[in-house]
Amino acid sequence: MRCAEYHISTTGPFAFVGLVFLWLLSGSARGKDWPQWGGSDAKNMVSVETALPDSFVPGEKDPVAGEVKLETTRNVRWGRKLCEAIYSTPVVADGKVFIGGKEPGQGLLACLEEKTGKVLWRWEGPARKVPEYCLGDKRRRNGLNKNDGTFVGMSEIIGTPVFHNDRIYVATGRDPEHGRGRGALHCIDATKRGDITQTGRVWTYQGLDRTLSTVSIAGGLVYISDVGGRLHCLDAETGQCYWVHETNSQVWGSTLVADGKVYMPTPRGLFVLAAGKEKKVLSQTNVGAVLYASPVVANGTLYIASKGGWLWAVRQAGR
Repeated sequence: MRCAEYHISTTGPFAFVGLVFLWLLSGSARGKDWPQWGGSDAKNMVSVETALPDSFVPGEKDPVAGEVKLETTRNVRWGRKLCEAIYSTPVVADGKVFIGGKEPGQGLLACLEEKTGKVLWRWEGPARKVPEYCLGDKRRRNGLNKNDGTFVGMSEIIGTPVFHNDRIYVATGRDPEHGRGRGALHCIDATKRGDITQTGRVWTYQGLDRTLSTVSIAGGLVYISDVGGRLHCLDAETGQCYWVHETNSQVWGSTLVADGKVYMPTPRGLFVLAAGKEKKVLSQTNVGAVLYASPVVANGTLYIASKGGWLWAVRQAGR
């Protein structure tokens, strides 16, 4: 798929209708752990890990034991059923994996042993009520959003801003349940002061749908997925679009770049593409359930969580 001509590099006003910052765990990465969202304080969804698989076989699930049968897998260290659904991205620190999930009427936080996937403890809390639908929500009767990607407005910052080389990269969007609409990725000069709405803009890319995603920046390139199911590869300095990959799906999570690969979660499975200016699809793995959570990597292992409540620890065979 070719890049749309939506790149803006001149200065001028750009408005965020709403602003929502998600403050998560803080601290710096220790060793090869992934102890917080984005792995480090910069929040860049990139890892220096190497020798990671570009595909895996998730294997046959044993619903009674709550585990995958390892003899039916490939490049899988362990797989475990944790709860009804997982939308959360795990963090990995001090030999443990921490991940949130959903049970009927309850939220869940689980702690697992990193090497084996053994559940060490579980914490549960009551769920919150869903707020009323807003004007730009496709579910609202007689609403303005026709869910065709053309709706403009009622978007905010949901994806976490990423700091890289004195610049902030941040996109606007909305929960996919509200429907599709026009989004934008902004590159902002972080060294400025005061109201930098006009003076701080380095470039703006408007060729994407609404998005919840946090960018991945590696090798001078920015990778970001959108609600419409597309993966965009841009030049980090100029905002030039090199390629767009269409998955014919939708994306709730963020990309992960590691070992020269771009990992992208979708309802149609995990897409893996080669990182670089030329688009190359390496694999697509269907785990039998929707993937909403962002993949992460720690200590040579890739973690993939599904809406079906399963968590896989994916590792190159022989490591």
